[in-house]
Amino acid sequence: MRMRTLFSIQPLVLPPKSNPTILVEQALASPFGTAPLAESLHPQDRICILLDDITRPTPHKVLLPPLLRGIGKCGVPDKNITFLIALGTHRPMSREEMEQHLGSEIASRFHVLNHEYANQDALFLAGEAPGGIPIYVNRFIKEAHFSIGISSIVPHAQVGWGGGGKIVLPGISGAETVGAMHTFAASLPGYPRLAGQVETPVRLLIEEIARKAGLSFIVNAIFNAHYQLIDVVAGDPVLAHRAGVERAKEIFLRPIPERADIVVVDAHPADLDYWQGLKPLTLGHLAVKPGGILILQGRFPEGISRTHGELCRYGRCSKKEFEQVLQEDALEDGAAIGALYQHILVREYSTIFCVSPGLSDKDCEALGFERFPSVEEALKEAENRTSKQATVGYIVEGGETVPILQNL
Repeated sequence: MRMRTLFSIQPLVLPPKSNPTILVEQALASPFGTAPLAESLHPQDRICILLDDITRPTPHKVLLPPLLRGIGKCGVPDKNITFLIALGTHRPMSREEMEQHLGSEIASRFHVLNHEYANQDALFLAGEAPGGIPIYVNRFIKEAHFSIGISSIVPHAQVGWGGGGKIVLPGISGAETVGAMHTFAASLPGYPRLAGQVETPVRLLIEEIARKAGLSFIVNAIFNAHYQLIDVVAGDPVLAHRAGVERAKEIFLRPIPERADIVVVDAHPADLDYWQGLKPLTLGHLAVKPGGILILQGRFPEGISRTHGELCRYGRCSKKEFEQVLQEDALEDGAAIGALYQHILVREYSTIFCVSPGLSDKDCEALGFERFPSVEEALKEAENRTSKQATVGYIVEGGETVPILQNL
């Protein structure tokens, strides 16, 4: 038997800008839907800068220096600027990781701290969203006169697209608010097939909560397959985000002729742990036939998840079994509920083979995966289980590549 390669996709490789600093400066000088920083900031203002963490490839070392120069020209002293790492429910970053992520000069020059989603003392109640969702967010955004969210615009399986107000929810929100968002997402028709869609119900909820929390301004990066800066948008958290999404679509939405029997998904860059690996798995299932085989390849050096043990405990459940767990009120972590629905729905749609040095046999068994030592051996077994005319597809940078059927 011989498999036929049907497609091989990755984010579009567009040429990077020759001077990324100028690109950032131009975005800051001509923001979408709001005045430039020079007209918005005053010397006495306290500034809170929200940053995504090491699970995201946002080029902070490129974005931050021009931004800080612009803030400095407004007369705002360094002591009035706080950097808040928008972890969501991820583990805290170490000091060494902060220096690597932001640059040692910025990490030592400014006050940089991790968001604490489970620490009620670190949060304040910013009101209520539709459906009675309480809006708990980090108190530093309330104490600031002006807040700036810095992240990247890439596809997201639950929300549609990252970036924009997502830096607030789940970025700096409390456990109850984050959980409510994830369970709301899991209740939507079509979940978890929202990647690449723009104004999803989850995105609109995020933006309403970001507004109520007080997000003033965003700076969002758009990069190519090599993580080189292609464009930057700045300004209003909604209008700037929408402009950035239009640019990002041509890079991350990649056509395929039809779904394949077997799909190999490279989890990078979402391969710190399997909590992140859910993204490439979910995007990959958009490209495989129902009942086909997904081969997930990733490092996952931190295992399944350091903060959400529920994935390990309930990862083998069927949808029916998991819903019984929920009826018995055995699970309170809303973020884990959403992730488990995502995991279970993909796993019931297709067979999952896993190739990872970071996930043990026990981990894969807990997730309902079959573990293989190499992609070659996984492909050999997948070929044995499919027809003689089996087709195979390959997805590179699977955490950010959305397969789009050409006939849709």
